[in-house]
Amino acid sequence: MLSMGLKGGPTQDEIMAVSLFKLNIEEGDVMADIGCGTAKISIEASKKCSNVYAIDRKAEAVDYAKSEIEKAGRENIILIHGEASTALENIGALDCAFVGGSGNIEIILEKLKSVVSGRIVVNAVLLDTVSRTVNKMKERPCRNPLRK
Repeated sequence: MLSMGLKGGPTQDEIMAVSLFKLNIEEGDVMADIGCGTAKISIEASKKCSNVYAIDRKAEAVDYAKSEIEKAGRENIILIHGEASTALENIGALDCAFVGGSGNIEIILEKLKSVVSGRIVVNAVLLDTVSRTVNKMKERPCRNPLRK
């Protein structure tokens, strides 16, 4: 699954493995993949999830993701072209969420805390995004489902 023309993707296999481990997806979970890009995370997660909402605001990413989802034969991925903050208002409750890309991380995390009952994993490349994510997540105490 190569993304020759899609900037910023796909997620490296090692990063995907750690992210999916941290999401701790259970059979039948409903998940959102924010900034889905190539849909690599969505496709892998859809093997356990009952539904995955793959959301991206970039038309080229949505086109690429659609092609990859079709190639993978995954029918439980709902691809949404648009801003995640708007999309999250219309999809209901989620068990977990993966944020692979978002310019407005604080708004996305605020929306996620009202719809996600469990785990949120954020992958960030820029230190500014890491800092903003950590600060926003400190406002909402999160429990680690993998800790006893």
